[in-house]
Amino acid sequence: MWRDVGPFRTADGLAHAIATLEKIRRALPDAAVPAGRQFNSALAEWFELRGSVIAAQAVAHAAAVRRESRGAHQREDFPDTDPGWARSRRIAMTSDGALIVDGRK
Repeated sequence: MWRDVGPFRTADGLAHAIATLEKIRRALPDAAVPAGRQFNSALAEWFELRGSVIAAQAVAHAAAVRRESRGAHQREDFPDTDPGWARSRRIAMTSDGALIVDGRK
């Protein structure tokens, strides 16, 4: 994340991060987690990891869509601020786990 989605971003770095995070997310169901529910810290950690991966994917996807630099989001391939991007983004996850980024004013 630091290298590809850190303070200075490029399309190639963001694409690499998105692909890597997707591989990690798809591997999560195969992780060996004890089945017990009582005091199962491994299961809690698995859910925390899953949430962290999904959050990282959302950040990477939103950064890839934004083709400008603004505040802490600095695109080396889009160094200028574009007033047309002064809006919020909505990110949704489909039932198959794909992320969709949509612009909202």
